[in-house]
Amino acid sequence: MSILLHVVYVCPKNRHVFALPLDVFRKLCPRVVVREHNTMCWDLVGDKRWSSIFVVVFGHLAKQCGDDLRKLKMSNARFRGAVLVEHGTSHLKHYLVTEKRNDLLDLVLVCNRLQTAIHQHLWPALRTAETGLGYSHIITQPLLTREQACARFDLDPAMPIVLIAPTWIPGKSRESYLANLIPQIRDIPNHIYSGHSSDSGCAPPPGVNAAVHDRTLRFSATAYLLPHAAMVISDTSSVMFEFLYFRRPIIQLLWTQYANNPSTDWQLPAGLPTHAPVQLGVVFRLGVDSNLASVVQDTLAQPDTALRHGEQFRDCSGIRHNAHIRIAKAIQEFVAEGACKK
Repeated sequence: MSILLHVVYVCPKNRHVFALPLDVFRKLCPRVVVREHNTMCWDLVGDKRWSSIFVVVFGHLAKQCGDDLRKLKMSNARFRGAVLVEHGTSHLKHYLVTEKRNDLLDLVLVCNRLQTAIHQHLWPALRTAETGLGYSHIITQPLLTREQACARFDLDPAMPIVLIAPTWIPGKSRESYLANLIPQIRDIPNHIYSGHSSDSGCAPPPGVNAAVHDRTLRFSATAYLLPHAAMVISDTSSVMFEFLYFRRPIIQLLWTQYANNPSTDWQLPAGLPTHAPVQLGVVFRLGVDSNLASVVQDTLAQPDTALRHGEQFRDCSGIRHNAHIRIAKAIQEFVAEGACKK
């Protein structure tokens, strides 16, 4: 009888991102059978050769994944538990989660103290462990040189690179959001717009320098650009937190009409931890403020104000040189602990 570790990728593109932690786990636990799928594989978990079954979800706990975990928990006595590995460093959208994580998960591997705080508030009974961002190595060890990145994404290497990287925007909110954002970024010198991976099927915004993800890129365009950017412009995305590692200026887009934005005044909803970060850089209110290009120019010339906002949260970038090892060891300990309960 063997032990199965069933890895489920909520976003298929995360396979490359999670490869290094899994490689380490395989070396630590050579007798554990690791199988990777984009959804729950019922034929796999139904196989009689497993004495114990563990599930690792990489990404977020999507509804279908939650339903599958609930079904597995009720129908398979060999199921020992589930681990969620956070795939980003932001905690600003956890309040949107509808699944009852404490009922479905046994452990969440978080990236920083802020994700720990939000879990303690929303799911106080759920165990967490701070391991850092699983793909820290991609950020600390650039995949492309600056010259290569500029050539690939049509940028001038002699000028500051301004990276615009919004989070995922569902449905009609995306159209309204971009209608306010795109006219503002067209005049920003040496900019590059890198949409969320969920936007890969959408046409790039017109009139801007937009990064197009193709098969020659294993990771998102943002991963290739982040180490070389002089500034990041984003909203509630993890990109902002990860960029804190470089101690470079951030402009936060506030979109008060965007249903998934947690604020009208860049504050988290009532009832959430008051010590959660609300401002990591200079705030620009879409649909209210004007001339983003001018704000970019001023901030690049005098970055101290933007840097001051983010300084107290620099430790929340989630970037740790050994994060992939910490994740692998946390899963190893979880499996060892669970296997003893059979």
